[in-house]
Amino acid sequence: MCSSDLDGLNLRMSAGPVPAQEFARLANLLRITYERTGDSEALAEAIAIARRLASGAPAGPQRAGFLSNLGLFLCQRYEQTGEESLLAEALEAHRAAMAGSAAGQPERAMILRSADRTLGIGYDRTSDPALLEERVRVHRGLLEELPDGDPGRSEALLGIAEFQRLGVQLSGDAASFDAMIDTLRDAVAAAPAGHPMRLTAVTNLGVALQARYAGSSDTAVITEAVGALREAVAATPEDDPGRPALQTTLAQALQTLYEATGDLALLEEAMTNGSAALSGDD
Repeated sequence: MCSSDLDGLNLRMSAGPVPAQEFARLANLLRITYERTGDSEALAEAIAIARRLASGAPAGPQRAGFLSNLGLFLCQRYEQTGEESLLAEALEAHRAAMAGSAAGQPERAMILRSADRTLGIGYDRTSDPALLEERVRVHRGLLEELPDGDPGRSEALLGIAEFQRLGVQLSGDAASFDAMIDTLRDAVAAAPAGHPMRLTAVTNLGVALQARYAGSSDTAVITEAVGALREAVAATPEDDPGRPALQTTLAQALQTLYEATGDLALLEEAMTNGSAALSGDD
């Protein structure tokens, strides 16, 4: 941004009544100034403008956008100062922005992504599980903005599953684990053969099912895990550095399924993959 951008905007604003969008543009220019120079006063002024815009706008898409910007600016200030009240105000602004925007509106996805950024920063700083749960809801909202068949759906679902995994680590809740697995199944279903996220989806599903079997002893679970891991190994190039670890995981799942069923073919397949993994590590 050049100083002439701000100068030109200031000239227009001094000429008479100014549309709210001009003030919004000024606030964004001030934010960019802060990002490029570290000028705290520029960010403080951006926040002051954003507060006035959000408080003065009538309910509707424009106000939702102003609130989203306010949340973004406040979050940046929070990152700078660590002041908890700024995080609380930022989250309040984002929640109001999400509540004020409807599914399908052009700015909806941007508002959700902005809220997710602040929620992520808040969770990283506070480890508050409620923020993690809120991120799942926000990402489900983003998912609703993607039509069936959209190539981005699988990646969005994998993001949701990752937040669920973190939640499971905190709670150890079996129902939450099952919900994560269902999300991973949806991610696989949304990534047909040839999709760039297919390998990640089937790998994560296989690993999650393998871990789930330890707590359930349901043969169908470990059978599904083996199927997913077989596909993952088959789709991984021979020279991929991650292939030996994946083959080891498959070998372990095959041995577990052998122990549950007594099928010697599974044991032989486990030994083959285990040996291949050792050769690949050399």
